[in-house]
Amino acid sequence: MQIGIMGTGSTAEIMAEIVSKSREYDLTCIYDTRIDDAQAFAKRFHVGTSTFDMDVVAGSCDIVYISAENSCREELVRKMLDEGKHILCQAPISMSKKTAEELYDMAADKGLVLMETTGSLYTPGFAKLIEILKSGVIGSVMDIEVSFSRLIPTNEREHTFPEGGSFETFGNFVLSPVLRILGTEYRDAYINAVYGLNGIDTYTKVTLKYDHAQATVKTATAVMSDDALTITGSMGCIYVKSPWYLMRKFTIKSYDDKNNATIYNECDGNGFTYDLAEFRRRVAAIGRNHLTDHMSENNYEEVKKQVVCSDSFTLLTTRESLAATAVIEKFVSQRHAQGERKDVKIWAHRGCSMAYPENTLEAFEAAAKIPGITGIETDVQLSKDGEVVVFHDEHTGRVTDGTRNVQDYTLAELQKLHIQSVGGETTTIPTLKQMLELLKPYCEENGLLINIELKTSVIRYPGIEQKVIDIVREYGLEKYIVYSSFLADSIKLIKELMPSAKTGMLSGTMEGCIQGAIYASADALHPWIGGLNAKGEEKLADAPVRAWNMEEPFFNDGRLLKEKDMGKYSEFGVTDIITNVPEVYLKG
Repeated sequence: MQIGIMGTGSTAEIMAEIVSKSREYDLTCIYDTRIDDAQAFAKRFHVGTSTFDMDVVAGSCDIVYISAENSCREELVRKMLDEGKHILCQAPISMSKKTAEELYDMAADKGLVLMETTGSLYTPGFAKLIEILKSGVIGSVMDIEVSFSRLIPTNEREHTFPEGGSFETFGNFVLSPVLRILGTEYRDAYINAVYGLNGIDTYTKVTLKYDHAQATVKTATAVMSDDALTITGSMGCIYVKSPWYLMRKFTIKSYDDKNNATIYNECDGNGFTYDLAEFRRRVAAIGRNHLTDHMSENNYEEVKKQVVCSDSFTLLTTRESLAATAVIEKFVSQRHAQGERKDVKIWAHRGCSMAYPENTLEAFEAAAKIPGITGIETDVQLSKDGEVVVFHDEHTGRVTDGTRNVQDYTLAELQKLHIQSVGGETTTIPTLKQMLELLKPYCEENGLLINIELKTSVIRYPGIEQKVIDIVREYGLEKYIVYSSFLADSIKLIKELMPSAKTGMLSGTMEGCIQGAIYASADALHPWIGGLNAKGEEKLADAPVRAWNMEEPFFNDGRLLKEKDMGKYSEFGVTDIITNVPEVYLKG
């Protein structure tokens, strides 16, 4: 059976791994609106066709798995149904219950399978759980609690509009077992959420109220929870150990202890393996019986009696999918507004470091000539003989033909190392003095700023702070310099040596920046774009937030430039971005 995958995110990768190991499927086509992503994905999984054209997908496969962004899922589903394809789709199919109903009806009319992934409901462990619940060993189910959490960097899709949010991303996943066990006829849904700085929910708790039961589901992208499933009954309870969705182990506790037990279940791979098997079964059932597993309210009971494995506990119905969609639709209708987007200032990270070798005079000059640029970021270390040199890594091997740490070479030795440059030429490691000599005219004429990062968090380099300050004073550039470091003690010392100095606290998270800035009296916060998880305290409320991106490619490193809109992080309060490609943002 030939299958195409539409989308190249993490769930697409999981499905591609499953398909590539199976003899029942031939992965024939990868689709993404970003053709570079489609090509890279296809290359990784040895797929012959990669495309951004839906017609190419339709002509390349029998069935499709759709894991594209929420905003384009409806369009892809509709197109593939029009092309007569059976579809397994990442949930939710739509953010609108009405639209989801239309798509299910469209599939039914065409005799096609349209099924959402669940990640859990078709595992052997879940079948065993349902068997135990039906036996009555814990009595009537009164309450269910289930959670799913991940600590996801803020530069990932889950934290951005319109695709992101913990509940839009994971809501269906946690709602599926609840709706399977308690049914779809809940009376109301009560929603509480915690929102990130850009208005995206990072932690959401939803309580479904039934006539004689309730359920609480929790999702998170910036909070860690137990990720367990607890079912409370009138005569006992069942606890499914994390990760609950694999159902490998759960514990039964009955009121009289007579039925206490620990149940172990096999799980081959992950829940998607079983979703795909159920999808294939449904496609086969369509072929044998000319039936669809997707039922309207009118023909639900009639069709349910005829399809294979028609037990209501083991068949994901349209009712369950639509009930989950209704909850998500309610959430979307009341979520916070998107954060305000503002203009950001642009800094060159180690110069124009994608177009030229990083931290070289060529990269610095190219950046300084860009109209509208705010500043250039660079890094300094000490050579064996105590000279201040411009270089990022502690070891020289990634960028040069060196084989030792920077501190193990004298300046003369460092400047004999070769850095591959544009057009097959080579260049050398500059000193801080050489850099300031080059950039001084741009500072004085254009107001160009220079962020000097002291590389003191791995190797302390005693005395480097005073050496750098002395060199800056020698060139008369004090008012154009920002000093930064991952080591708060280094920033603190700069302030002690030069109270008027402007400083920035570096960290992988805003929380780390804030803690370090308070300790070292730093003037600015320099977080990674994936760690925008907090807001500056009152005395730091007006501090510049200069965010950096470690995923951007450097000169000739073979990576593609995926992030081309770092300005969106202004929604988190970012005021400046430090980028390898300032020319992309200031191209006019």
